[in-house]
Amino acid sequence: MLQIGTDIVIPSAKRVPKLNSIDEMAPEQQTMPSPPFATISEDVGFLDEEDVWNLLCRKDEMIRPSHRLLDNHEDLNPRTRSVLLDWMMEVCDSEKQHRETYHLAVDYVDRFLTTFKNVRADTFQLVGTTALFLASKYEVRRFELIMLKHLEWSLSPVTSIHWLNVYMQLLGNKEISKNTGDKHVSQKPFTIPEYMREDFVHMAKVLDLVLLDVESLKYSYREMAAAVLFACYEPHALFQQVTGYSYEELLKVVEWVEPAVKVCDSHRATGDPMPILEGIRADDLHNIQTHPADDLDDLLKMVYEERTHLTCSRKRIPSIRKRGPLLPRCGNPD
Repeated sequence: MLQIGTDIVIPSAKRVPKLNSIDEMAPEQQTMPSPPFATISEDVGFLDEEDVWNLLCRKDEMIRPSHRLLDNHEDLNPRTRSVLLDWMMEVCDSEKQHRETYHLAVDYVDRFLTTFKNVRADTFQLVGTTALFLASKYEVRRFELIMLKHLEWSLSPVTSIHWLNVYMQLLGNKEISKNTGDKHVSQKPFTIPEYMREDFVHMAKVLDLVLLDVESLKYSYREMAAAVLFACYEPHALFQQVTGYSYEELLKVVEWVEPAVKVCDSHRATGDPMPILEGIRADDLHNIQTHPADDLDDLLKMVYEERTHLTCSRKRIPSIRKRGPLLPRCGNPD
């Protein structure tokens, strides 16, 4: 979960170039113009107001698994990966782990499989176990050093749940000052408001579901989180200011996540109340990883059927966006 006091800068629509290191950026590429919808603090003198956002965007481009990762492993296939990730999600649920722990562990598994060769089926669960231990900050001595080597000791990627957290915190910031040059300033605390936590949990479940599909690795974590936001709620103009993407830029990704949104919508309980977990603070409940009650095969089948249905529908008429509960809550940013 992002904890940087009150400091964050919202992106402009300009995309960040994909690089192997920050040093490869030309001087004119190392900063972006101040975006139209920003939260900036006056009490952090050691950070440029755009440093935080630029760093997040660069890490999102630099630290990426490949969607072709299974080509390196004869014993593995998309199904075995989905089963492992589903098991990891169940472990996190039973142990009351944070959502970020699960998403970090999934990232570790995928990046490890991208660079390591020929993981055997009988050791595949060990990969997931080690990734969970690493993400939980425990030590596993046997497989840990091997995995750390192939992860190049990079254990803090900006995952899709992290991006969703950022977007939702920014949506909750309603104290926007008048335009001062090319910046907007706010002093509202940088936390997800209580009234938006049910929406955060709903979209987190969508991200959990799409992560099970290896095809999700075609898109960056930032794109995935933004696409889920666009797919679930309106108005698009507000989300463009929050994410830095226009709806048109993300249309392909939005259409890809829509089947998972439909499935999660159909399983959303009336009122969608927050669960009560012993030993967990009320303001932290939305961050605890959960596991769906449905069987994995049933969920994947439902997503496949929705994808087929939506594909056929788009050939006949343009899709109509859903208006969710965020619309009346957020209001017009203007």
